[in-house]
Amino acid sequence: MKLVLASTSAYRRELLQRFGLPFEVARPDIDESPLPGETPQATAERLAVEKARAVAGQFEDALIIGSDQVAYMDSARFGKPGTVERAVAQLKSMSGRTVIFHTALAVLNTRTGHVQLDAVPTEVHFRTLSDAEIVRYVDKERPLDCAGSAKSEGLGITLLDALAGDDPNALVGLPLIALARMLRNEGIALQKTGRLKDALRMYKLSLSLYPMPDLEAHVKGIERKIADDLAQSLGAFEGQNAGQRDHESDFNREFSQFSPR
Repeated sequence: MKLVLASTSAYRRELLQRFGLPFEVARPDIDESPLPGETPQATAERLAVEKARAVAGQFEDALIIGSDQVAYMDSARFGKPGTVERAVAQLKSMSGRTVIFHTALAVLNTRTGHVQLDAVPTEVHFRTLSDAEIVRYVDKERPLDCAGSAKSEGLGITLLDALAGDDPNALVGLPLIALARMLRNEGIALQKTGRLKDALRMYKLSLSLYPMPDLEAHVKGIERKIADDLAQSLGAFEGQNAGQRDHESDFNREFSQFSPR
């Protein structure tokens, strides 16, 4: 069974590569405009499913991953700015405010027609920004293809006061914790081609981009989610019975390095 990413986003492709699984990329040709009266959450979830279905006809036996993100604040929505002027305008309107980034994820099994759907909201608290630092940031990082005009995985993190959400990868464009769960539901052994420590290092890197007032408490919450996810995948390792205690020790050592900032 093939794994297909229904997106040409470089950010989603880079995130999916962290699983170490081979996959193909297909471009979904759909209208991403919101429907009349549709909430931002409903738009993101509908488009995630539509993206997966749009490319399903090309693959008879595959798992198709579709994802969509809608950023909103009160009644305002923020898409990809496309131009420097729009990016500056977006950031000015978000200065000192909280924006919700609603990231939806769908996995379609083309063999059975079954669709799994989930969504991860992330609250992004922007600092009060001066016009000069907004212009300087946009000029340096050029976030013209990024909803909300700030790349949290890059210099955009310096524009923020805090983030709140279940998975820092969701803000970048692909909720990896939810995706890991969905792939396991389809019988995909995520650890078959990788190592436990590599997976932990991935989340450690993600958490380093995720500032919180109480980092230690947040890490413990993420740790529980990751532990649940990874524990179900440990059976894919050869020699599991002999080496499981070593893997568990590695897990504890990796997370013991975190402490409140």
